[in-house]
Amino acid sequence: MDDRLIGPPARRLSREGRRRPRVAFWQAVAMARESIDEWSAFSEQLGRRLAHARAEAGYSQEDVARAIGVTTARYRTLEEGVWTEATRGLRLDTVVLLCRFIGVPAGDLIPGR
Repeated sequence: MDDRLIGPPARRLSREGRRRPRVAFWQAVAMARESIDEWSAFSEQLGRRLAHARAEAGYSQEDVARAIGVTTARYRTLEEGVWTEATRGLRLDTVVLLCRFIGVPAGDLIPGR
C-alpha cells in the first residue's frame, strides 16, 4: 500500500509529493457564499436588463415565456432576478431564444459587458 494515501484526505500528497493546502471549513463557507452573492448580483442585473428589453419590444411576460418554451412563473423569476434552481439552470439556447424573440443582441442582456 502506498504510504502517501494513509490518513484523512486533507493530508494526502499531491502528485508532486507536496501536501495539499488545507482550507478551513469557514473559509470554504465564505468562498461559497461569495460565489452565491456574485451569482445573485448577476441574476438581478440580467433580470433588470431582460425586463427592460421585453418592455421596449412591447411583449408581455406570458408572450416571451410561451415563445421560449418555459412557464410564465419561471420566466417571471428570471426577470425578478431571484436566485433559484430555475435561474441557475438557464441554458444558453434559452438565452439565444430570448434574444431572437425580443430582438436584442445577447451582449445587451448579459451583465459584465
